[in-house]
Amino acid sequence: MVRRALALTVVMGAGCAGAPTDGGDDTDTDTDVADTDVDTDDTPTKPVETDPWDTDTDAADTDTDAVDTDTVDTDTVDTDTVDTDTVDSDSDSDSDTDTVVVVPGTCTGALVCDDFEGQTAGSAPSGGWRVITPDCSGSGSVVVDGAVAHSGSRSIRIDGAGGYCNHVFFQTVADIDSLGATIHGRFWVRFGSALTYDHVTFLAMDDVSGGRHLRMGGQSQILMWNRESDDATLPELSPTGIGLSLAPSTNTWHCVAVTIDEAQGTLATSVDGTPVAALQIDGTATPDVDRQWLAPGAWRPDLTSAQLGWESYGGAANTLWFDDVAWSSSPLPCP
Repeated sequence: MVRRALALTVVMGAGCAGAPTDGGDDTDTDTDVADTDVDTDDTPTKPVETDPWDTDTDAADTDTDAVDTDTVDTDTVDTDTVDTDTVDSDSDSDSDTDTVVVVPGTCTGALVCDDFEGQTAGSAPSGGWRVITPDCSGSGSVVVDGAVAHSGSRSIRIDGAGGYCNHVFFQTVADIDSLGATIHGRFWVRFGSALTYDHVTFLAMDDVSGGRHLRMGGQSQILMWNRESDDATLPELSPTGIGLSLAPSTNTWHCVAVTIDEAQGTLATSVDGTPVAALQIDGTATPDVDRQWLAPGAWRPDLTSAQLGWESYGGAANTLWFDDVAWSSSPLPCP
């Protein structure tokens, strides 16, 4: 994969340092599948056209400091701004290397680091963001909310309706492809309603290697990943796979952190600082988790965009809020 230099660093606010302002077991026979079967019932019929998510922009050369995630001497590190001259390293080397240390809950030095405090309440997000409705548009909407927030007083609210064409996303204008082979993302999300048995998406990333999208969302009332190119799910939607994931609680801020290694074909997902067993791809096929995902062969995504919002392939509707969004070439742990 040819990588471009870092094109744009979007730092819209203080980062993800604030505290929250507020804080079935019925088996679905429509979505339970055999370990190696692929769920295709929820794939919507939509026009076939060139990828509407393509957001490639001319890259501008930007120097990026390497990231050292070794132990930080907490006596000399300010959690808001890290002085790289005072960061201890476990390395025995005496060389002086500039580093950026990402403290849990912050996003210092990230390509995208936005708490939306610079946005205007009641308006669509702008500046480092654009609103998109690929293929078609309907009643879904996105707006800056001045009443509900994870940190500060602003967040992005998605009013998501049922049906594919009622989808809506807000997409970073930053070049995700410039992050290199390992992409780290973190965001806080709040669900107004519980996830249903319908398949939905709230994070979509354009994957040029497959011509479709890598999608995180829900189905069978739990969090899951979906590969649009062949509709593989992570985990497999068997009773065991469903049980290894989790159902996010409503009206509560959840921290979601993801790491995707394109070169190794691995994916790691944690929620509120805890890895979710069902949402991991480690390269070794595991029954009820990633065996279906890995069945076609080696998975090597090439991700170029990231957008948050709502897309429903059935009748499920929801209201979601997103805050403190970050994308980086360095780990972004939840606090």
